[in-house]
Amino acid sequence: SCEPGFESELFILKVSRKNLKPGTRLSKGISIPSISINAYWGQRGNLLPGREFNPEMVSLSLPPSPPSLHHSCLCFSSGIPILDFPKSNPGLKRRKRGWVIPPINVPEHSRGPFPLFLVVIRSDEDKVKTIYYSITGPGADQPPVGLFTMNRDTGHLHVTQELDREKVDKYTLQAHSVAEGGDGKAEEPMEIIIKVIDQNDNKPVFSQSVYVGEVPEASQEGFQVIQVVATDADEPNTDNSDIRYHVMSQKPEEPSPNMFTINPTTGVIRVNEAGLDREKIPQYTLEVQAADNKGEGLTGFTKVIIKVTDLNDHTPIFIEPFVSIRHDLITCEYFIQISLSQLICAADEKHVSKSEDLAVNSTVVRYTATDPDTGRKQKVMYEIISDPAGWFDIDKETGEIKVRNQMDRESPLVKEDKYSALIDQIPATATGTLVLHLQDVNDSPPTIEERKFTVCSKIPVPQLLTVTDRDGPGFTSPYNVSLVGSAKANWTARMISTRTGIILTLNRELEIGDYTVAMSIADSQGLSQVSTVTARVCDCTGEDVSCREKDVGGSNSPVILGILKAIVVLLISGSDSQDPEYEYLAEGEPLSETV
Repeated sequence: SCEPGFESELFILKVSRKNLKPGTRLSKGISIPSISINAYWGQRGNLLPGREFNPEMVSLSLPPSPPSLHHSCLCFSSGIPILDFPKSNPGLKRRKRGWVIPPINVPEHSRGPFPLFLVVIRSDEDKVKTIYYSITGPGADQPPVGLFTMNRDTGHLHVTQELDREKVDKYTLQAHSVAEGGDGKAEEPMEIIIKVIDQNDNKPVFSQSVYVGEVPEASQEGFQVIQVVATDADEPNTDNSDIRYHVMSQKPEEPSPNMFTINPTTGVIRVNEAGLDREKIPQYTLEVQAADNKGEGLTGFTKVIIKVTDLNDHTPIFIEPFVSIRHDLITCEYFIQISLSQLICAADEKHVSKSEDLAVNSTVVRYTATDPDTGRKQKVMYEIISDPAGWFDIDKETGEIKVRNQMDRESPLVKEDKYSALIDQIPATATGTLVLHLQDVNDSPPTIEERKFTVCSKIPVPQLLTVTDRDGPGFTSPYNVSLVGSAKANWTARMISTRTGIILTLNRELEIGDYTVAMSIADSQGLSQVSTVTARVCDCTGEDVSCREKDVGGSNSPVILGILKAIVVLLISGSDSQDPEYEYLAEGEPLSETV
């Protein structure tokens, strides 16, 4: 056992003046990692002067609460963490650790100061030998090299900068001890595990910036609409990554501000109250929050668009109680013929919501009609009488409408995301309108509006280019831009602060002529396309842009070259910006050289 206390209250050492230099060993047998007024105790029991001393007699005043020494046994009462090399059974040939050293916990993003002391590594051999300490492993002598350091003489382990658990959650090091002048290691290497403790430094992030869901009108309470999902990069299964969901707002707030509710743990959104009516409110917008720390911590947000789809909840009403009934003499079947003047449809439009990338031959809707005269055998037939884009086919007997050609929300025939087709019941004359609400998909890459500009060769003025995208919200800005091919050598391109436009700058003086600059523009979802602009470089300076035509006189070759250049410029000016050949024509090179 080790009893705290010193054998003497005062230690007096006689030291020659010539030996009073930093690093000189003064005494053995005492190991105290603390600094006194005039000198300090070395880690291996060496009393070392802190500075030059004039007197030959050095009186050491020990700190108020130092480690205690008794019969060569060292006890610590100051709380400094110390790791001893595990001992092995000397009777065994193979050494075996007697215990497992627990991990050293270090909070991520510690403010220091650095280097930050972690622990002391100690070998019992330091009582009889001079021991040198070192560490190896990732973070020591392997990348990231120098993150952890160890004092060679004292065995003090430090970390040199703040740690990030989301990059590396633990480090495994090997501590080594070597005896001075000996034949190698003093102890078997000791494994040190440094565990990075998580801090709540990451907010929840939704998998989509905008969610789009559908709900049939008149749906009852509990109907599931859509599920939103958010993730947190902090340590799993802790409060720092424990997410709760909450609906922050609903627009419009009719017929109730709480038409929808969200499960706080799963993110499933359901109908909360009855009363959904597409004819009154066709669409709702919800703002949904995700917060970690069980809803009390960092937050992230997303938008949820809920479209109310149509149900056939309005019945036709006849003004006159009579119809004309036609009998087919060949098939012996009766057909109902109703004139438009005799029929008032309360729901003359049938609204359907589908994604614009709905596959060809997929069913859009079944356009059915019934007749109240059930006492007779009747047959209603269907046909499409107006389909401007040619997107639909209809089964004339069942009324099932399918996709004939790929639909496109960005078509000029689509107004406010709606496309209309007229459906006729034959041989009757009642006509209905199919209104298709097209849900957007990210199928249109961003493009540059400006196709050409003029710039001076000297001190050129940066050009502002506008980026457009035919897709809807959630699939457009913020944009990213990167130069393509040889244009990188002459130009620099960066987005403006709003990430909706490009600043294109000529970064070196070029010869007078026309150049194409190719740029890859990507939307917020990563969909990209290479667009080119034509830059005319003129012999001028700064904002005073003036172009003087090159001298085309002299030999026939320059004249022909100039004519061909003009032809190429005209062809490019009239080309479709989506033409792949146009996009890559003479990329980044003068047009004259291309010719």
